[in-house]
Amino acid sequence: MRFGDQVLEPSRATYAGLGGQALTHVAITTTPWADVYLVLAQTNPDGSASFRVFVNPLVTWIWAGGAIIILGVVLGNAGERRPALAPVLVPSPQAVPS
Repeated sequence: MRFGDQVLEPSRATYAGLGGQALTHVAITTTPWADVYLVLAQTNPDGSASFRVFVNPLVTWIWAGGAIIILGVVLGNAGERRPALAPVLVPSPQAVPS
């Protein structure tokens, strides 16, 4: 199956070492706007196949947001430490009676 300029090729393999169990290999592609997962659901005796397509939008932006948060924490902790200033209470002058 074509997705843009990429060819996605999901498959199903049967492994003798696992007792003949069939495992599905998912085809995955990532763009800045979505992650697309293509799964081979079943194959028919006539050679046709059924696929399941999962689209997860904006996953790359979640990772980018996490990287920005980490960068902000690193930059916020970098630099010279200064002691916190304590508030100073100054008494106000007494009112002069008239």
